[in-house]
Amino acid sequence: MYKKRTLKILALIAGSLISISSLALEQFNPKNYLVDFSNPLAVYTNLGLGMSNDGADIYGGIGGYLTGSFKQQLQIEAKGDLDYYNVNYLAVDSISETGFLLDSIWSRDYYWTTSNANDTSLGVIKKVPVIEGLVSVYPTLKFGYIWGGGVEDTSYLKLQIPIRFNIIQGFWAGMTPAYTHGMKGFDLNEWNGSLDAGYMFKNGVGLFAQTVLDSHEDTQYRANVTLAF
Repeated sequence: MYKKRTLKILALIAGSLISISSLALEQFNPKNYLVDFSNPLAVYTNLGLGMSNDGADIYGGIGGYLTGSFKQQLQIEAKGDLDYYNVNYLAVDSISETGFLLDSIWSRDYYWTTSNANDTSLGVIKKVPVIEGLVSVYPTLKFGYIWGGGVEDTSYLKLQIPIRFNIIQGFWAGMTPAYTHGMKGFDLNEWNGSLDAGYMFKNGVGLFAQTVLDSHEDTQYRANVTLAF
């Protein structure tokens, strides 16, 4: 029941945002901004602070040219009052607008573990414009492996579909439905998702807010501010 209700809510919000975006007076032009914070494939050097139910977050990343049409970014995050850490790497082909991910989470307490566990995943993400300058979808497929935490090692496939709506200049909204399929180990078959929104200033300052919907854990709220260079 909870999963069906969550999917219906996400679908209703998606339809509403598409309607609003289609009525925008002017298409969003990322060239007018130092960084397009609505784009998961954006590569930039940054520092940021955030707050969530779990406590304070601090993070930073280094982004730049790799080779040919590729750019890269290394991001390090200390989350939940330094309770766990994320180390993520992204390589992006700017021509095909395709990214390759290497993500890792260290020492996180999951609902199904008896102590802190680690999670490493490889993935690919692709930008698919739906309405040019207004709506884009970023389907993402990851293969991951979780170990530690007092349970047997677990491998999984995860499909995420970030959807981004550029409603008016500078303001964006979206959602990220996701499904995780456990392949071996713990029975990790679950739906979850998030509602996302942000505002970006042309000089490289971004504001972000998120609500995470999960059938196994309490609703999570997160907000942060990012300074890009």
